[in-house]
Amino acid sequence: MENFIMLDLINEPVTVPNDTVFTLQADLINYLRAAPYNFTGYIMVEGNSYTPLHSWAEYTWLSDDQTTTYSNATLFTKENFATHGIDTSKILINVHQYFDADYSGTGNTCQTDLTTTGPNGFNLDAFITYLNENELNAIVTEFGTGTDETTCGPALTTFMQYMQTNSSQVQPYGFKGWTIWSTGHGWGDYNLRVEPTSTNYQWQVLLPFLNVGS
Repeated sequence: MENFIMLDLINEPVTVPNDTVFTLQADLINYLRAAPYNFTGYIMVEGNSYTPLHSWAEYTWLSDDQTTTYSNATLFTKENFATHGIDTSKILINVHQYFDADYSGTGNTCQTDLTTTGPNGFNLDAFITYLNENELNAIVTEFGTGTDETTCGPALTTFMQYMQTNSSQVQPYGFKGWTIWSTGHGWGDYNLRVEPTSTNYQWQVLLPFLNVGS
């Protein structure tokens, strides 16, 4: 049964102080791996500030005593996991990513240049470099684009291609999988809703990456 179960420990933690966003999840992983649970499946961990891909290495915060600077990239390292006795072979860095100007997912237009870097950039290569240096795999469990097909279609296509190129299937680190946000009948006219129809541009972008029928 565990081959079909993944656990996500927390959803989008925000302003967690000091190194607690890591240590709390590390302790929980060890708890779940030990008796009586003995869970051996994949466990997803999430980072501070809504677990963003684009600012995983860029966003920093100070310790309560103002002496230490933290980031998700410096906390969720192979070394830190090892220090806590955690084998990272079935640990997934769970990140979210949206494409509007402030990365919130509330806007209908998208940034189309995904090569930007720095505090307000997409920083895709920085995230892959982090995964490579730590021999870690990631999963993007939330990403979505608004209603403006002109800007969002190219952005979504580029992102899908990037995840495919940097898939963990072709190298010992990278993207293990993804789930787009969002689908389902209950969303009504929600601007990020994806529908499996010929008129839904998001669905048309996703189709070549789904291996439908294979």
